[in-house]
Amino acid sequence: MNHILICGLGSIGQRHAKILRKLGINRIDAYRTRKGSLALDPSIQPNNVYDDYGVALAERPELVLVTNPTALHEDTAQLAIESGSHVFVEKPIGASVKKSLALVELAQRKERMLAVGYNMRFHPLLRKVKMIIDSNELGVPIHAAAVFNAWLPGWHPWEDYRESYAARSDLGGGATLTHMHEINYLHWLFGGTKCVQSATSSGRILDSKVDEYSTAVLLHDKGVISTLTLDLFSKQTSRSLFISFTGGQVSIDLLAGEMLINNGSVTKIQAPRDVIQMTYEHQMVELLDFFRTNKPFELLCGAQDAVADLELANQIITGGNIELRSDIQHRK
Repeated sequence: MNHILICGLGSIGQRHAKILRKLGINRIDAYRTRKGSLALDPSIQPNNVYDDYGVALAERPELVLVTNPTALHEDTAQLAIESGSHVFVEKPIGASVKKSLALVELAQRKERMLAVGYNMRFHPLLRKVKMIIDSNELGVPIHAAAVFNAWLPGWHPWEDYRESYAARSDLGGGATLTHMHEINYLHWLFGGTKCVQSATSSGRILDSKVDEYSTAVLLHDKGVISTLTLDLFSKQTSRSLFISFTGGQVSIDLLAGEMLINNGSVTKIQAPRDVIQMTYEHQMVELLDFFRTNKPFELLCGAQDAVADLELANQIITGGNIELRSDIQHRK
């Protein structure tokens, strides 16, 4: 793997570019519309910067990273696959279940890799709780609660938050699509969702036209009931996961990197201070290992799982109480 094209050099695109440089990728090109407001970090130094996507793809990059706004993901990835490139899409896979399913089918037909960037699956504390679940160390999981409260106006101080993708419906914004990691890791831990009840609230705090708040109750394939609370307007940012088992409880503060395991006595596990950066780095290592050693995905999220995540997210945004479609392969 020597030639990678990154489509979009906002904060996440630049983060990936820095990591890829660190991992020794010789040629990193970039496609930019220059509509974003974040200045380019001079340490990245793309080999070539294109303002024409067709010209960039004509250089035949081996891998394309899709890191532009959510609403553009499917079309950007489709053109890359049709040109012969493998594709890594930053979460979510897109905004439309129909278009995302077509993208998965195209990748299969063209025999191209299609992975989706859910770096939180590489978080050591989430990996630890996955091991606890799989080993029955605390018995059977009964209930889980995932929470992500955030303050959108403080995310990107270099831009007006009202113009950011997260605050614009035309770019695929909103609390649910922006905070898709929580949906992904709940599916990863407990299997697909059979039924969902949800509600959302829009425009009341941030004066946006997206879901600034969403809440849902999920019934998973494995019988676990989870609750999900996501917002973009909390001045006090918090990100946590609590799981109740038949033999104890697990509580994780994902921001502090702290896990408490209670099975009668309490055990504390502390993650490294730079744990979030580590998750991004380990994700890129596994992605490159796929090409260098043909090693199958261990933690990387495949496209089919990502479509199931998107279907659930869209149902939460829509609201209601329904059984999800049977023609999407949910995790088992």
